[in-house]
Amino acid sequence: MLLSLGVAVGNVIKGSFRQTYTPHHLLGRVTVSMQMLNYGTIPLAALLAGAIGAAYGTGTAIALTTGWLALTPVILLVGPLRRRRDLPAAPEVP
Repeated sequence: MLLSLGVAVGNVIKGSFRQTYTPHHLLGRVTVSMQMLNYGTIPLAALLAGAIGAAYGTGTAIALTTGWLALTPVILLVGPLRRRRDLPAAPEVP
């Protein structure tokens, strides 16, 4: 329940941020692009997991997946978002 609540709150914050800081004429493109990246990788990941499971066994596939998920926060630690502490005060105007 708490995880679902956290995901819902995060989605609301992400959506509000996107609507506030994306130029109106690009909002549809940005939203669709984000959904394509999020949902479009699910079938690819399923195929990869099936291939790993078939080649090395389900236990190995689960261990690799768990290890990969544990490493994903590293992207935030080494990327430019690490230095950002606050949201922008206003959208940037080109």
